[in-house]
Amino acid sequence: MATRIGLTATPRGAFVASGGPPPFPTQYPGLRVATPGGVVELCLVAEGDAVGGLRIDKNGTTYGVYLVDTSDGNASPFRIETPAGTKAIRLKT
Repeated sequence: MATRIGLTATPRGAFVASGGPPPFPTQYPGLRVATPGGVVELCLVAEGDAVGGLRIDKNGTTYGVYLVDTSDGNASPFRIETPAGTKAIRLKT
């Protein structure tokens, strides 16, 4: 399914795109794990922005651990079983 975007003319005749997917939520540092390829940082977001319900508390602040499909290009090798199936923890980008 294609994403609809709108085009709005500016006073100078240029067009500005609007609509489309929302921006990715702010990512926070602090969740690192060792893999055979080295240490990687995983994606922490504000608790309300998390997909999948996995949360961690760090120094009194609760963060959401962002989960993605295992086939996602930003999927880490760490898997979590959810009611929606197996998900991967997203790499911080």
